[in-house]
Amino acid sequence: MQCRPNYDAGAMGRKVFHPELGRYFRSLRDARELGQRQAAGMTGRGRETVGVSPGALQWLEAGMTKYPSPEQLRRLAKLYRADYASMVAEVVKHVYGVALAPSEIDAGAIAVLKAELESERSRREEAERRLARVRADLDDGGLDPGLEERAAKTKRARPA
Repeated sequence: MQCRPNYDAGAMGRKVFHPELGRYFRSLRDARELGQRQAAGMTGRGRETVGVSPGALQWLEAGMTKYPSPEQLRRLAKLYRADYASMVAEVVKHVYGVALAPSEIDAGAIAVLKAELESERSRREEAERRLARVRADLDDGGLDPGLEERAAKTKRARPA
């Protein structure tokens, strides 16, 4: 299923991918009567050294997180005293458009979520590498020294 982002919503122009999923996470936090900062701070307590940041929780609740990580889900399920499998089933329903019963969530489904997240990271890293190469080429005087001259000739040759 392809995500169709809502370009009209979101803080700072960030795309909103899953507004219903955001409302789901907000309802879990509201049921526990926690503020966002309070909830985010509580996910990193105890032996765990890294929790869910307030910004990550804000984006998740606004539907701006395209693929919530399994670790975020695990920490939030524990904090909200929610069933982890039910939470993953909710994510799968909104992100992939597949309705699963919590009993159908197993290590395989979680592995699929992790693989999708890693694939998205790989695509983003490749795009960043390409952009860096283009920027470096432009800083060095352009991609092709004769490109501007040929473009100018093409513009002059076109009838008005």
